[in-house]
Amino acid sequence: MSTSTTSCPSTCRASQSDSDTLASSCSVSTTSSSSSSAELPDELNTVFDSQEAAKIAVSKLAQQEGFSTRTPVRQQGKMKLVCSSKSCTWNVFFSGSENVICTSFNCSHKCTLSGRLDRTDVLMEKLIPRVRDNDRVDIKSFRKQLKREGVQVSYDTVYRALQRAKQKVFGDEDSSYGQLASWLESVGFDDEDFSCSLDEDEEGRFKRVALTFGAYKEAWRNRPVDVLSMDGCHLKACHGGTLLAAVTKDANGGIFPVGVGVVESENSSSWEFFFSFLKWSLDITTTTTLISDRMKGLDNVIATTFPGNPHGCCLLHLERNLLSKFNANRSLLDAFRSAALARSERTYEQHLQTIKAKNKKMEKYLRDCEETWASVKFAGLRERISSTNISESFNSWILDERRLPIVRLLDQMRSRFMEVWDRRRTAASKAVGHGKKRVPCQRPLKHLRDLTNHARKLKVVAAHKKKGIFEVSIEGGTVKVILKDGKSECTCSGASPCIHMVAACLCSDCSPVNLIPDHQCEAQQLLIYDGCLPYVCCEDLEDNGMKPPIQRRQRGRPRGRIASKGEKQKKQEEKKKKKKKKEEEKKKQKKNEKKKPSKSKKPSKLKKATDR
Repeated sequence: MSTSTTSCPSTCRASQSDSDTLASSCSVSTTSSSSSSAELPDELNTVFDSQEAAKIAVSKLAQQEGFSTRTPVRQQGKMKLVCSSKSCTWNVFFSGSENVICTSFNCSHKCTLSGRLDRTDVLMEKLIPRVRDNDRVDIKSFRKQLKREGVQVSYDTVYRALQRAKQKVFGDEDSSYGQLASWLESVGFDDEDFSCSLDEDEEGRFKRVALTFGAYKEAWRNRPVDVLSMDGCHLKACHGGTLLAAVTKDANGGIFPVGVGVVESENSSSWEFFFSFLKWSLDITTTTTLISDRMKGLDNVIATTFPGNPHGCCLLHLERNLLSKFNANRSLLDAFRSAALARSERTYEQHLQTIKAKNKKMEKYLRDCEETWASVKFAGLRERISSTNISESFNSWILDERRLPIVRLLDQMRSRFMEVWDRRRTAASKAVGHGKKRVPCQRPLKHLRDLTNHARKLKVVAAHKKKGIFEVSIEGGTVKVILKDGKSECTCSGASPCIHMVAACLCSDCSPVNLIPDHQCEAQQLLIYDGCLPYVCCEDLEDNGMKPPIQRRQRGRPRGRIASKGEKQKKQEEKKKKKKKKEEEKKKQKKNEKKKPSKSKKPSKLKKATDR
C-alpha cells in the first residue's frame, strides 16, 4: 500500500536559554510518495505484540522530536495516533490486535512548534529555578512573558507545570504527612527543650500538630511584654488546613512567635488543643493578657483553658462587626474609638452617651462586652496592643511558605526564623558592646520623641518638685504623676511611658530618656534572642505511613475561578445593552426638550408704555 510519506530529520537549533528552546523552530523535509515500510523510522518498522506497545514506541519517538500525541481512534484491530495540535497533518495508522503493524505514516507537520510541544515538561524545567529560590510565580504574568517570546500556552498548562515543579522541588504532599513524625524526632535530637504534640485519627490519618522550639521558650521567659496575640490563617496546599500561631513583641517592638500549630480548621476543638499545648509547654501564668478576634466559641475556650487570664478583643474586628450589624457611620466609629482609648470613667461615659443618642442597640451591644475592649474596664495590661495586627503581620510574613507541604512548611519557617534570631542577636550585641550601661532600643526612642512633641501642649502643675509629684490636666480632669528613679507612676493606667510622664519630665530636671524601662533596652533584646534554633536535614526522612487528611471541598463557588469564554461574552453583551439603554434615554430626553413649548415672555413695562 503506497502513501505519501516524508522523511523526519527534524533538527532543532541550539539555544542559550529556555525561552529560545520554546521559540525555536523545526525544519522538516518532504519527499514524494513511496512505500511506507522503506521510509518508516527504526522505532516503528517492527511488529508489536499489542497496541499499547506500539503507542509507547510512538510516544518515545514524539518525545525525541519534541512534540506530544493523542489517540482519536482506538478499536479492535485499528489504532490511529495524531499530533496534539488539531490543525496538524502528522498521523500514524496501525492494524492488528496481536501482531500490530504500522500501515501508514505521515510525518509532515503543519503546526508551529509551540502548538505541538510537550509544554508541561519544558515549562516545568523552566519553573524549577523560580520555585527553588522561593520566588512567587504569577501564572498570568508568566504567560505574558512567554507570549512576548513567541509561545502561546494556556493557563491550565502553566498551572500543571507549576504543580509538577513544586512536587519535584519540595516532594509529594501525601508523603509529606508520613515524614512528619521523622522530622519531629530529628528536631528533638538537636533541641533538648523542644516540645510538640501530634494527633492522629482512628484510621491513621493526620489530624493536628503543635510545636515550639527551645529558642521560642527562652524568648518567652525573657519577654518584655506579657501579652499574647492569637490568630489563624488558611494554608494553600492541596489538603488545606489552618495554621494557628501565638505571637508577641520583643524589646524593640518586633514580632516573634512562641508557638505554632497546624489543624484541620479554626474551630473550638482545634483552639482548645492549641491553647492546652501552649499552657503546658510555656507555663503561661494568670497575668498574661490574651488578645484575639471575636470568633464564635473562642471566648468559652479561653475561659475554660485560661480561667484567670484577662482576654481582650481586637478593636479592628469589633469595628467591622459594628459596620455589618448596625451600619455605623463615621461619627459613631470615632466615638467608639475615643471610648476605647479613654483614660477616665467620665470621658468613657460621655462617648457612650453620644453613641446611645444616635443608636441605642449599638450602645447596648458595646455595654455587654465592655470588659474586652474598653481600656478603663479592662482588667489586665494591653501594652498598646489594641488589635491582632502583630498576628496579621506574622501571617503575611509566611505567605509564601503557606503554599508548601506540611514538612516543608514547618522547616522553611524554622530556617527563616533562624536567620531572624541571628540578625537581631548581632544587632543587639553591637549596641551593647559600645560600653554604655543602658542603651534603649530604636523604636521606643522614636515613640518617646513623638510623645515629647505632643506633651509640650499639656498643662503641668508641680505639687512637690523635689519628690517628683506633678499634676497634669487632661480632657476629663487631671492625673497624678510621680517620677521615681526606678519606676515612674501615673494614675491614667496607661502603658509606660505615657504622655503625662513625659510632660512632667519636661517640667522637671529629669530627662525623658530615663522613662524608658529596662525591658525596652538592648540588653533585654540580647537575652530574648540568646537561643539558637535547631538544624534539621529534610533529605533522609523516613515515612511512617501516616495518611493525609481527607480533602473536603468548601461550600460555594471558588473565588479565584477564571471566567469562561461564554461568561466573558455575556458580560460584554450586558455592557453593550447598558450603553444602548443610556444612549436611547439621552435621545428621548433631547426629543422631550424639543417638544416642550417655549414660555412666552411677559412684555416689559417700557413696551406697555410705548403701546399706549
